[in-house]
Amino acid sequence: MVAAVFSTRDVLISHANGSSDGFDNAVQTFGGRWQAARIGQRDLWRNVRVPFLELLPHYDSDRPEAWVEVPTDRVVSYASFIGIPIRGGSTSRAGNSTMRVRSHYMTLSCGKPFNGSTWLTPTAQKLYFHNVSGDYLPSQYVGNFEIRTWPNIFLDTVNDTKTMMEHSQALHYPINDTELTTKLKLVIGGDCSIGLDVGIFLRTCDVSTSYVEVEVRCTRLTAFDDQDCRAARIRHTPGFPMHGNLTVLSNLAILRGTIWEFPFTTSDYDISRHGLREMYLKDPPSTLARSGFSPGCSSDVPLDAFEARFATSLNTFVSATFNSTILTGADGTSLENRSIMWKNTTATWSEFTESVYSLHKPWFSVWLF
Repeated sequence: MVAAVFSTRDVLISHANGSSDGFDNAVQTFGGRWQAARIGQRDLWRNVRVPFLELLPHYDSDRPEAWVEVPTDRVVSYASFIGIPIRGGSTSRAGNSTMRVRSHYMTLSCGKPFNGSTWLTPTAQKLYFHNVSGDYLPSQYVGNFEIRTWPNIFLDTVNDTKTMMEHSQALHYPINDTELTTKLKLVIGGDCSIGLDVGIFLRTCDVSTSYVEVEVRCTRLTAFDDQDCRAARIRHTPGFPMHGNLTVLSNLAILRGTIWEFPFTTSDYDISRHGLREMYLKDPPSTLARSGFSPGCSSDVPLDAFEARFATSLNTFVSATFNSTILTGADGTSLENRSIMWKNTTATWSEFTESVYSLHKPWFSVWLF
């Protein structure tokens, strides 16, 4: 599923505006900005994608509960390439429906890349999962089934006792609203050459959760058309923190799985060749081409662009672990009595007024003669 969404064309324009030279050309391949904006609204399975609220125009952090319109005339940055399943909410007739759904996604605050030589010594004990005395770090893997791809990056967490104690206690997907006192700090690394400085470069990233409320609008133009849904407005969910410390990774099983599986997923079977996600982190318009040098290095990417791309990659990876039959719509239209991750909501429905045609007699008489 992850490989599928990273192989779609809309990846080429994600988090690329202003940070990638190929963005304008990529937009033109879609037919222009209106078409490019529309194609990103839903994922491969017609689920509604959630916009990155913090990256929308007119977003004001001083007014967190104010609704922000999602523009339809420009490319929007989305928090994940996998969206929210919307089931029901309309009849088989033409009309509109509107509903509000709540969701959340991870945001990242990363530092600048630095040479990791002082961190990657046995005595430093900076990394929590990897064995720095063992094999080449990107090729290390702990799991039941070896994936056999060759990643050029690796993922870990900073080995802080208090932080790891807090973020590894949950035995299930974090669902409560109990805030933690620390932020999980991820480490991402890969081979880089910055000037004369060559080696494994690292970045550390604080992970936060953004809780959002999304107004979803659906339209069915005729009884024979599909229901077309998109995120129309979004805001921070009232009563929740703007940058919460509790995240989907605050669970040892999910965290461990993400650390080991994330770098290998979408990686290539040839050594030192860009994987889809690695290329996306460097330059989204080149994701499908997968060409260039230093596949494990993103040091030249602007910090804000790297944070957004890395966050979208993580959110997509975690979303893909949800029930795939629900995400793909393979087991029906109802989510009733499913797991606690899926909720019911109420939608308002309005039908289009049928057109009524009447004869304009004076005009008709003139035309006859």
